[in-house]
Amino acid sequence: MFESALIENLKLRAELLASTRSFFMQRSVLEVETPVLGATAVTDPNIQSFAVTDKNNLTRYLQSSPEFFMKRLLVAGAPDIYQITKAFRESEAGQRHNPEFTLIEWYRGQFNLSQISQESAELVQQLLRLREINLPIQRISYRCACQQTLGCDLIEQSLSALVEIATEHGLVAAEKLPRAALYDFIFDQAVLARLAKDVIHIVEYYPAEQASLAQISATDSQLAERFEVFAGGFELANGFLELRDAVEQRQRFQQDLKTRAEQGSPAVAIDEAFLSALEQGLPACAGVALGLDRVQLLAAGLDSLDQLLPFPWSAL
Repeated sequence: MFESALIENLKLRAELLASTRSFFMQRSVLEVETPVLGATAVTDPNIQSFAVTDKNNLTRYLQSSPEFFMKRLLVAGAPDIYQITKAFRESEAGQRHNPEFTLIEWYRGQFNLSQISQESAELVQQLLRLREINLPIQRISYRCACQQTLGCDLIEQSLSALVEIATEHGLVAAEKLPRAALYDFIFDQAVLARLAKDVIHIVEYYPAEQASLAQISATDSQLAERFEVFAGGFELANGFLELRDAVEQRQRFQQDLKTRAEQGSPAVAIDEAFLSALEQGLPACAGVALGLDRVQLLAAGLDSLDQLLPFPWSAL
């Protein structure tokens, strides 16, 4: 990396961090820190965690998100909170992925999906304006986004129809994948590519199969109270109206473990401390995780994290 580009990227990162903290300070959201190493990894079949073993053969995991720890703080009585932290996901290396990355994650009590998604888009808008990039915010449902780009409602399609659509867009062995994985592939390949890049898009109400840690909609059981924010062809943020039912969350974790076993992923333990906190009572809240590195890519007008990060994975 040329020295002038390195210095410019370092300055931009410092401005982004300062602007983020100002954004939350103005909204009276408390900055917190949680551990980077935890006793468990997430069960999500799409995420593989780095394991660290000490001299006593005790294994800890680099956290892929601070979510579980932050929710435990909320259960313990913390107010609205945010943090800027490093997160880690094994095998995620590429033009827009680095195994070590920076997340901005926050939780807002009593927010609904519209409020938390709007706040997420407004943070992106504020950060991009540091480089005089002014993008409007547009809101669209997952169903409508698919209808506009594919001419069909993916949620209403049969599994065989989803397999056919995914295969048409280049997915090999699509018939071996569950609905959630097919949704992911089709949306990334066929829908995201057609969204306008000069707009901050809020895409909301994802299929229930992709709920993860989100509540299922009270008015439509096919939908999850989940949204994502996109700009410049990038996925920037992922947020939920948070699931508070410990029994349902355990069932989802168990389904994750079954899927991991079927696809040959490493076995992990369920985070019992997190479930115990849910049993005590998670306050009604909405949360979101935003990838700072990708926002900086957009602000800097760059295409690859190798151009942006002073120490990318490929150069360590």
